Amino acid sequence: LISLDRHGLRTVQVDKLKPGPFGFYIATGLINNRQGIFISRISLPSLTSVLSAGDEIVYIENELVKGRTLEYVQSLLADKTNIKIVLSPANCPSI
Repeated sequence: LISLDRHGLRTVQVDKLKPGPFGFYIATGLINNRQGIFISRISLPSLTSVLSAGDEIVYIENELVKGRTLEYVQSLLADKTNIKIVLSPANCPSI
């Protein structure tokens, strides 16, 4: 966890330990009346302290991703070894 702002947004740094995926999956969806890109599943137990299924991805590397396609967001993650993500927690009201 890098930071937590007054609106509940979390900024986290995620590093790859080996080649392959980051250890989480993303999907488009509608959760709590919010349309967006969400963390759908976590496959690396060490990430459960900073990521939760249902967290909405708001920024990746300072780029706003609200309203972007899943394919576009996946392209931002491709070929990276570490990323900074800003998340709106699953239980946070819409921002």
